[in-house]
Amino acid sequence: MNDCGNINRTCTDKPQRANQFIPGHEPFVAYLHRFSLCPHNRCEKVLLKGNLPYNGRHCEIQLDPCASEPCSYGATCMSLPESKFSCSCPPGSAGEFCELETSEGGDESGITLDFKGDSYLEFPTLPNAAHSLRVEIWFMTRSLNGLLLYNGQKPNGVGDFIALTLLNGFLHLTYNLGSGTATIACLEPVRIGAWHSVKISRIKNRGMLQMDNGEVVRGQSKGTLLELNLGEPLYIGGVPEFLPLKYSLVVQVGLDGAIQRMIVNDEVWDDMLSFSTDQRNIEPYNGPPCTPGICKNNGRCIPILEDYRCQCVDGFSGKWCNQSTFKNR
Repeated sequence: MNDCGNINRTCTDKPQRANQFIPGHEPFVAYLHRFSLCPHNRCEKVLLKGNLPYNGRHCEIQLDPCASEPCSYGATCMSLPESKFSCSCPPGSAGEFCELETSEGGDESGITLDFKGDSYLEFPTLPNAAHSLRVEIWFMTRSLNGLLLYNGQKPNGVGDFIALTLLNGFLHLTYNLGSGTATIACLEPVRIGAWHSVKISRIKNRGMLQMDNGEVVRGQSKGTLLELNLGEPLYIGGVPEFLPLKYSLVVQVGLDGAIQRMIVNDEVWDDMLSFSTDQRNIEPYNGPPCTPGICKNNGRCIPILEDYRCQCVDGFSGKWCNQSTFKNR
């Protein structure tokens, strides 16, 4: 008799990386983690696209397939039966996970912002963050250390907070709900000068961190408190003063790099300058992937991490807006 419950779970002595097959799913690479079950060995738990579809001592508990936020570009994930999900794509994206950019993206700003290490953008407090929060940032860094995001409860750094930082080249998500700080760190370092996407989410005291399409790292804060109480502005790329935050932030320097896009609770923040409440030393970023003149005929370059697309004016189309759509008379 198989003690491991759902979908042909088996017992194993060692964790391993292997190709796995689940009825109703395409073949995928699974990371097999160990936990106590069998008298002399372990029972497998399969990690499907960053999410554990089953949990529990006998793998009998089905989890939300949207918990790992598999949809890209701020798309909405809808849970379906049998651990499946569907991505509702916003304008400008398509594909099973909304991972593909299309030419019907609307009027995007295409403005990438450069941060100098002492820069910051200020916004109103993160909305509706008490019980849950989802943020995605597309960024590039020129340094191994820097602050990407910070929002606190009180101006002196005391109380609840949430922060996303770079520490010695590794992304760290830290938050405190009032009963102790949780720290979740990526297992892979960033690449200096390369564009990365980072996703963070928090549901009650549980947090999640993922860089690019890498491994999802999870953690949770200690204690019984489950709400994140915020009262101060949200800061991106730095803060006005680091000294008051020395007890909550190990990193005491702003981002030296650039930010292409932010997505907060499924809302895309394309033109962050337009609704920021304060800023310091922010300039437009000039560099790849949007090099000067890459889009022709007044087309606008829209960066997509290390790729791009050209948003063409009326009368032109094509990857570089170099094809006329006017009919010859």
